[in-house]
Amino acid sequence: MQVADILKKKGHRVFTVAPERTLWETASLLAEMRIGAVVVAGPDERMQGIFTERDLVRECFERPDALRKTRVGEVMTRDVVTCHPDDDVRRIERTMREHEIRHLPVLQGDAVVGMVSIRDVMGALYESAVEDANDLRDHLAGHYVVC
Repeated sequence: MQVADILKKKGHRVFTVAPERTLWETASLLAEMRIGAVVVAGPDERMQGIFTERDLVRECFERPDALRKTRVGEVMTRDVVTCHPDDDVRRIERTMREHEIRHLPVLQGDAVVGMVSIRDVMGALYESAVEDANDLRDHLAGHYVVC
């Protein structure tokens, strides 16, 4: 299973904010849209970073009075781990675990074409495991599918 398979089901919608938006405005978007991360993009729509719920919580703890004046571009993650639509879901699950992240922007060239979360990845892996189990059960029961 590939990242593209996840995007076919969930869609390609990606929420973005400009780096000059405040943490307060960005937090409002996260809450309103019920999402965990946004891509930070400049006027050319190229990704400059990512801002997640974890980044927000960290800033709330470290500087609780700064939410209305701190710009998201000041605190976003700049070295963004990304994936490609052709990447294997098992590989990106491992990448997410190793980097301790829960959101991966999906890039095709310089364009952000989607966002996958750990929930999306785990759901895809679960579906794949169920399919494999059903195929094995059919095989053991003698129900062969001829292609």
